[in-house]
Amino acid sequence: MQNPFNYFSIATDNNFCNRDKDIELLKKYILNSSNVVLFSKRRYGKTTLIKEVLKNHLPKSIYKVYIDLYGIQDKYDFIQRLSLEISKLYSVGDIKQTLLNLKNIFTKISFSLTINQKTAMPEIKPEFIKKDFQLLLDELLDGFVNFLDTNNKKAVIAMDEFQEILNIKEIDIEAILRTKIQYHKNVSYIFTGSKQHLLTNMFNNNKKPFYAMSTNFELKPIDEDIFFEYSKKRFKLKDITLTKEIFSNIYNLCDKETRAILKICYELFEHNKNSTINNKILDNIIEMINLQNDSVYRLLSDTLTTNQIIVLKIIANEYKEILSLEISKKYNISIQSIKSAINSLMKKELLYKNENKYIVYDKEFDFWLK
Repeated sequence: MQNPFNYFSIATDNNFCNRDKDIELLKKYILNSSNVVLFSKRRYGKTTLIKEVLKNHLPKSIYKVYIDLYGIQDKYDFIQRLSLEISKLYSVGDIKQTLLNLKNIFTKISFSLTINQKTAMPEIKPEFIKKDFQLLLDELLDGFVNFLDTNNKKAVIAMDEFQEILNIKEIDIEAILRTKIQYHKNVSYIFTGSKQHLLTNMFNNNKKPFYAMSTNFELKPIDEDIFFEYSKKRFKLKDITLTKEIFSNIYNLCDKETRAILKICYELFEHNKNSTINNKILDNIIEMINLQNDSVYRLLSDTLTTNQIIVLKIIANEYKEILSLEISKKYNISIQSIKSAINSLMKKELLYKNENKYIVYDKEFDFWLK
């Protein structure tokens, strides 16, 4: 039997865990051509939500573009990714006719027919000798918006890992994009990314070009009761009973993080041979996950200072005020050293702060530290 808990790839369709309210809200923003900055803690399911909405919850008449900007190299890499996805919308079924149409529409961006190395299928690839970036962007976006206006259509362009454009140093790409986007009345732009502090600063700092350009949409954890029903139903496929008590333990152990919950449920479904799940079985699964990750996290620990490792262990194991004399004496580390280690670990994105509590970003690392 195929394991019904998918934690390792984008889960849409039947694998998608109910987020009806979030879907409806995002759908309304898109239908009204509003811009949205979608943010949350990592691994709460931002990308999954966007892809589910684009795939299954919008009218076919709305053109849909999704771009992953992770690891973007420079301004031409940005144009390459954007033009590749937008060009797909001009498809008319016959790939050679599509190529001809694109060549008639665009003069500054060239398109050629290539073979995808992974699928062995023909596909259209945008190409350009390094021309003026502004001219390329103007042709691409202005041409697309004119296409929408001519056909009385709307579109949504979702840019994932949008904070990665900050790596482009040779131009002020934030300012350039703002000058274009602010005039696009029939396009909803969805901006999201895994580095929440960078993303929220881009849109909420009044000195930044994107200030007041978008509606803030904070994605909260999946409701515990909804997640429980989703999980219980899947365990039933193997005649395993999941109690609310055990699921609550999983939910809280994972700090409500979607991926970590699905990972534990995946391993429980895969390895549990009993008709029910108890705390001892849950502890055994956590230990198994720790063993899976042991060599990786030992290597990671080797890159950290002794004080940083001590502070990670404090945060993983203590529920008290960590900047206190009690903690300082218990772990034989000064409060100033704790503060210094916290600052370094947050820069390395190994920690984040939620209200007044510090949390280890990677929940599996948190399990291992415990």
